[in-house]
Amino acid sequence: MFPPCPKCDKGYLVPLSAASDKGIPIVFSSWVCTNPECSFTIHQHDVESKIYWKDGEKMNAKKAKKAGII
Repeated sequence: MFPPCPKCDKGYLVPLSAASDKGIPIVFSSWVCTNPECSFTIHQHDVESKIYWKDGEKMNAKKAKKAGII
């Protein structure tokens, strides 16, 4: 079971994986809502720089940890 979306409460957050600019795999780098009407995403921009995005808001690791992302 995936966690419910905190924005719309209709969809679920599903994980996606990617690779960094240097080809380093980033497992579960993004979480997106399954509801097509919702645009909620959580995204780890770069594994080295620890920049995160939550629903369009850019945040550093300290703020992301406080927000419960990491």
